[in-house]
Amino acid sequence: MPTTLHRELRFCAVCASSRPLGDFALNAAGTPSYECLGCVRIGIPIFVQQVHLHVMRVRKQVATMQQTLHRV
Repeated sequence: MPTTLHRELRFCAVCASSRPLGDFALNAAGTPSYECLGCVRIGIPIFVQQVHLHVMRVRKQVATMQQTLHRV
């Protein structure tokens, strides 16, 4: 197996495929990410939706606590 070919590909931990090294963003340390850019593009809207649901849940809990305090 040629080592140059091996170095140009990286395994994506999310979609479980070998992708060219250029398909991976660099992290803060300057090393390629563990997930390819395709998985990042798919994952960002899912993450944003999860954050939105969490914020809505927290707001509901705060409103419930405020109502309870006003009753006392």
